[in-house]
Amino acid sequence: MQISTLDDSSASADGIGNPASWVDLYADYLYRFAIIRVADQDTAEELVQETFIAAIAAIKENRFHGKSGKKTWLTGILKHKIIDHLRRKYRDRALPLELVGEDAIEASFDANGSWRVKPGQWGINPSEGYERKELAKIIMACIETLQERQADAVRLRELDEKTTEEICKILMISTTNYWVLMHRARLSLRRCVDNHWTTDARREVDGEKR
Repeated sequence: MQISTLDDSSASADGIGNPASWVDLYADYLYRFAIIRVADQDTAEELVQETFIAAIAAIKENRFHGKSGKKTWLTGILKHKIIDHLRRKYRDRALPLELVGEDAIEASFDANGSWRVKPGQWGINPSEGYERKELAKIIMACIETLQERQADAVRLRELDEKTTEEICKILMISTTNYWVLMHRARLSLRRCVDNHWTTDARREVDGEKR
């Protein structure tokens, strides 16, 4: 990724190292953090750049007190930048109410959003890290096939553990629309993963592992 050189000539680096070194130390990590949440290379790079700029400004204003490590602090700034980006994206985009019929929801989920009939297992032993990583890759790829707001809702819930109320505010949707989005996203994800995590795929993973 390309991140422009930071101008920290007037920033105080006491206790935090040299801000000019942050790109080398943290840019790749921050980019990976951003890209799985926004799924767009240019946007991820812009958000990381904005994170560094905001961090430099915070140092100039003596708003970094060393209560957390630099990496954690920068990640926290990036999280806010991602949320701001999502809010801007959906601010003027009303959500239609024709997402999915009640019959489709009731057929698969109960009132609490749990499966009425649990899907079959994918045959993964949680203690076997290699298979879990391969399945995680498939799940992340399947999330990218969802409709945009569905994908953002899933990422906010599963990656950042945001509450329903928080997600509704970020995506500018009602609670009802949130549950419809999540129900439909779960159904789509289940189909996508089932299509890709086939018996042949598992055999291929087993062969590579050996």
